[in-house]
Amino acid sequence: MNTNNSEKGGWLILLYIPAWIAGAVIGWYCGATLLFPAIGIGIVLIAFKVKPISRIQPFVGALAAQFGLALFMLVGGIVHSDQINLLIYDLALIAGGLIWLVIWPGLLPVLLLIIYHAYSLFINADRISGYQPGTISHKALVATIALRLAAIIALIVGYLRFRKTQCVKQPTEKTMSETAIVK
Repeated sequence: MNTNNSEKGGWLILLYIPAWIAGAVIGWYCGATLLFPAIGIGIVLIAFKVKPISRIQPFVGALAAQFGLALFMLVGGIVHSDQINLLIYDLALIAGGLIWLVIWPGLLPVLLLIIYHAYSLFINADRISGYQPGTISHKALVATIALRLAAIIALIVGYLRFRKTQCVKQPTEKTMSETAIVK
């Protein structure tokens, strides 16, 4: 029986328990506010389970978190139509970044999305003190912050996994010359 942690997720396993606890606390606090993000996340996870695409498989968590956030923002913009003008740019940036990530997975789309979410996270964190805890606006902002953090973490983990698969798949000059000698 192989008990090597690197094959089971290694150091990432250490993040699971705090993530579950944080998710439970945020879920308890935000309640139904997380319904639409959960639907969006579920759609992506199911879609990539049914039709996996190997080159972007490391980024499925990042795609799911951001799709859930985008769906949450879209529904919020529809419900609060006076806010949709503020959300259009966010939605366009997320959509563009995700399309870029799916078509050409790599460091540049990951950095674009991380920078966007970090900047937006800073703005959200600055504005949260203006809302009374327990109100729907406060819960929505807590959910948004949690989804942005999840997106950033998933992008980083996805990129590390992506790089690992790229290193395994790409032959080195030495292995290419050895293959040529064998033939």
